[in-house]
Amino acid sequence: MNPLLQASQISVRFGGVIAVSEADYHVDGPGVFGIAGPNGSGKTTLLNVISRVQRPVSGRLLFDGIDYTHWPTHKIATLGITRTFQNVRLVPTLTVLENVMVGLHHLTKESGILASWLQMPSAHRRERAARERALALLSELGLENAAHRRPQELPYGFQRRVELARALAAEPRLMLLDEPTAGMPRADVEVIAELVNSVSTRRHMAIVLVEHNVPLLAQLCSHLVVMLAGRILAKGTPDNVLSDPRVIEAYLGKLRHRVSPKAIN
Repeated sequence: MNPLLQASQISVRFGGVIAVSEADYHVDGPGVFGIAGPNGSGKTTLLNVISRVQRPVSGRLLFDGIDYTHWPTHKIATLGITRTFQNVRLVPTLTVLENVMVGLHHLTKESGILASWLQMPSAHRRERAARERALALLSELGLENAAHRRPQELPYGFQRRVELARALAAEPRLMLLDEPTAGMPRADVEVIAELVNSVSTRRHMAIVLVEHNVPLLAQLCSHLVVMLAGRILAKGTPDNVLSDPRVIEAYLGKLRHRVSPKAIN
């Protein structure tokens, strides 16, 4: 059986700087898969390649056996891959509900521009279905009371949840999350952790989680990769990876004891 995602021999250069060097990364199936590493280790660059935001100088990308190495970025959602970014990327002029509906464009676009112009019943039905779907997602993520507010009116943690809802709207098989808890207080981190775990379990989907919060990765992930200087340093279960002397030396620094999966920074 093919892995859900297979990124083989991925290399990325920015001028004379090698950001990722011959990295092999794969996701077998449903579950939460973590990528850790210090700043500049290549985590986000690898995620950018997988989502086709960044073009590699070499390597190959397969999703469920389909080679999408040269696909344009805008087609990735139709393949079944969505993502969030390090910085919040919500449309400030749209409501929370409308932002989530953006992720449902694959439902509404099938009506066709002409049908929308002519206000045909099929266009109205699809628009209504998209609206109901978006409202259901907001309710699932505890955002139903924020549906008609602007994103900038919400606390940072809630904005992150809106992004998660928008990514889920496309009904992905693989969702890429780039540091979704960065800058959050502990309470908000716990909420995001619970949502990521429940989404993966209930929807039987794969989530790749890039994080600096090592205890969070230890808690959520069944498989963990640590990157250093553009290369994959170690991979395996969180317990095995976090007890690897190379990882302790290169990434965890002065931490000399295994990170408790129950602890969240």
